[in-house]
Amino acid sequence: MIRYHIALAILIASVSFSSPATAQYGGTSSLTHVVSATIFPRVKTRVSPPTASSGLGLRVTATQSYVVSIKAVASETTAGPIVRWSSSAKGEFEPLTSADTVLVAGQRSSTVDTAVFFRDPRPAAGESTVYLTVSAP
Repeated sequence: MIRYHIALAILIASVSFSSPATAQYGGTSSLTHVVSATIFPRVKTRVSPPTASSGLGLRVTATQSYVVSIKAVASETTAGPIVRWSSSAKGEFEPLTSADTVLVAGQRSSTVDTAVFFRDPRPAAGESTVYLTVSAP
């Protein structure tokens, strides 16, 4: 029992009278963190429904360069008057072709908002098919 009391007294004395180590007292220290991460390339596209005032809305967010192109189905381009498109409601409307036409292109780490407006000279003809293609070369 006496050993226990002596050991306890030494422990209490060492805690009560301890001082900081010489290396920590009055000195400075520095710690540098290095973090390494792999971020895979990504192209995210959001399409909003078309309205008369804002057209078909597109928002593209990317971590690499990309191209958004537009085209019509080949069979529809040979059937006479075809759908016309523009990136502005009051702009000049160009006929869609079966070849890819660049609508918007962006660089990495960018967010681009754009709109597409359509006019169909044959409103009674029904539906037309339009392809929007996103590619990341």
